[in-house]
Amino acid sequence: MEYDHDDEIQTFIKVWFYVVLSLVYTYFIVSKLIPKGFLRLFFLLPVFYLFTILPFSLNSFHLGTPTAFYLIWLGNFKLLLFSFNLGPLCSSTSRFDPSKSSVLFITLACLPIKLKEIKKIWRNQYLILGLKTLILSIVVKIYDYIRAIAKTILGLDLAPVFDEPYLSNSLQEFWGRRWNLMVTSILRSTVYDPVFRVSTPVLGKKLGPLPGIFLTFVVSGLMHEVLYYYMTRVDPTWEVTWFFVIQGVCTGLEGVIKKLLNNKLQLNRWVSRILTLGFISGTGFFPQLIRNGVDIKAIGECGIMVGFVKNMLHL
Repeated sequence: MEYDHDDEIQTFIKVWFYVVLSLVYTYFIVSKLIPKGFLRLFFLLPVFYLFTILPFSLNSFHLGTPTAFYLIWLGNFKLLLFSFNLGPLCSSTSRFDPSKSSVLFITLACLPIKLKEIKKIWRNQYLILGLKTLILSIVVKIYDYIRAIAKTILGLDLAPVFDEPYLSNSLQEFWGRRWNLMVTSILRSTVYDPVFRVSTPVLGKKLGPLPGIFLTFVVSGLMHEVLYYYMTRVDPTWEVTWFFVIQGVCTGLEGVIKKLLNNKLQLNRWVSRILTLGFISGTGFFPQLIRNGVDIKAIGECGIMVGFVKNMLHL
């Protein structure tokens, strides 16, 4: 899809202006005046709607894809938890409480950030630096670099995306503790935990986790399908959903087998890693992106994005 790059950047700024405006409404009105529960969820419906449609305004890979991920997945899921006073946007016992800082609340709402400790910074400096970090974390693809900047300047620690997934010895370890940790945390809170609480009294401790595991993977597959639609603007093929369904079934079975054997059967760790990564890569879900030229589009935009980032860093 052809588009004017200057117009795309202007649209990007407008999109995030509306995002910030929506979160200002969420923080100053919804969180202060509306009690937790379904009533708060009702008052957040306009924000869910905006977060869902705004990414359609962007056509580039480097601006549109992260925006879609941050809004329709991280943003909406965090706000869903927030509706019931759960998740990272609610009151915290840590030294810095997101419910008492509008800037921090807005930053946490859409970005993969977790808090450790906030340095003492003058309020106006914090605001300026926070906005720059917000823009940088969306645009720049070198995640570790951004993480270092955020931690050094603001005292914010961006959640690591991966934890050496190539060292995984099982599907459970790969999906639960090493791959896409922010998404794993969000899905655990919004899908797995509620289903687990309902299913365990019925199915028992050994089988109770299975519905939660399966539904978590199904939701992940559907959300990936939505993201792929934002990237390709082509009707879903459901390949990625089936990929996650397969992973969910196999991950659940792996857990059951381990419990039945009481973890007595232990393969060599290198054999386990080869089997785990081989199975995941062998059932991979990227063909529909390649088929629709997303890879070519991303490569073609790299030069433009590098120039944009350089100009931004000289502000």
